[in-house]
Amino acid sequence: MKKSAVKRRFGNDREAGFSLIEIMVVVMIMGLLGALVGPAIFDKLSTAKCGTAKSQIKNLKAALDQYRLDCDKYPDSLQGLLTSTGECWSGPYLADAEELPVDPWGQAYTYEVDASGKSVRICPGSEKAADCKEKFCQ
Repeated sequence: MKKSAVKRRFGNDREAGFSLIEIMVVVMIMGLLGALVGPAIFDKLSTAKCGTAKSQIKNLKAALDQYRLDCDKYPDSLQGLLTSTGECWSGPYLADAEELPVDPWGQAYTYEVDASGKSVRICPGSEKAADCKEKFCQ
C-alpha cells in the first residue's frame, strides 16, 4: 500500500490513538475512584459478615433451645444437634444440615456449656471476628 492510501484509510497520524498524557489521566482518575470507593465496600463486607454470624448464632441458639426442651439440658457439643445423643434425642435439630455451619470467616463456632448444663455461650471461632464477638456472643 502506498503511504497516501494509508493516510486516507486511517486518517491523520496525530489522530491514530491516545496520547500518553490522556492514558495517564484516565489511570489516575481510576486510581482515585478506587481509593475512595474501596474502603467503603470493604467496610460493608465486614458488616455483612457480622450480620451473617449473628443470624447463624440465632439459629444455633434456637436449635439448642429445642434440644434442651427435649432433653432438659444442652448437648455437650454442637454435634449433638445433628447426631443422636441418647433416648431423649428427637433431632436432627438443624433443618437440612448435614454438617454444622461455620462462621463467615470459615472457622467453627465456639460453644461452651456451664457446669449446670442450663446455659450456653456461642461465638464465632475466628480471631477476625473480634469486633463482632463483643456485640452478640450469647
